[in-house]
Amino acid sequence: VRAGRFDEKLALFPPDSEAREAIIKVHTMVVRKIPVSPEVWLSIAGLSEATVLWTGAELELLCVASARLARSRDLKQVRLEEFDDAMNEVTVNREKRETEIKQFIKTAKEFASNRRLLDQQLKEYVAKEKATDRLTALQEELK
Repeated sequence: VRAGRFDEKLALFPPDSEAREAIIKVHTMVVRKIPVSPEVWLSIAGLSEATVLWTGAELELLCVASARLARSRDLKQVRLEEFDDAMNEVTVNREKRETEIKQFIKTAKEFASNRRLLDQQLKEYVAKEKATDRLTALQEELK
């Protein structure tokens, strides 16, 4: 990297559980105004848990795909069933994403300032995330 340009890489982890819920709400209620059945809002925590390591763009695709499925089924509202079916359409390679995060952590270990920031971000992410078993393993990589 040339001097005066960006000379550090910062970790941007995928959204945590709370953020994933907010992203789904934004893309259904605000951006696209997709009519969603009450059962979806009651089980939004389950949707959030099922989408661990998904990015905001992938969650947007999930919302759009579920709305498309509901429309093709002549439904007035998107049900939980459409979200479940849409999850099969939106492909997210969690193993690849975990490998990329591990590789980034390995690279970040070389830079002391980056490592402190990375460790802090990862601790905050793990603290918020409900599915911590995979994330705790990633945190162990830092040690």
